[in-house]
Amino acid sequence: MTVQFEVVFQHRAKIEVYEALEWYPERSLKTAENFSKEIEKTVSQILLSPARWRNSKLDFGEIPLSKFPYTIVYKVHVACKAILIVSVFHHKRHPKRKFKR
Repeated sequence: MTVQFEVVFQHRAKIEVYEALEWYPERSLKTAENFSKEIEKTVSQILLSPARWRNSKLDFGEIPLSKFPYTIVYKVHVACKAILIVSVFHHKRHPKRKFKR
């Protein structure tokens, strides 16, 4: 039996996605559309196998977007049947900030 998870974007992650979606259209509308699709595709991958991208040292999962310089950082809350997207982290930012709330 497969557990169905609800995906919840933490406020910080929502802001990070919003900022990227504000920045990309200034360069290319097609790129902005592709970024949005890439976020959706990656979240779908997390839903299929949430434990696949877990960081063994921390209680977070990390999965990079395949076509953009971002990593989705998430936590799985099995009891609540929820996946919390903590950050949509740009690779140019300092790595220590990836897991801060």
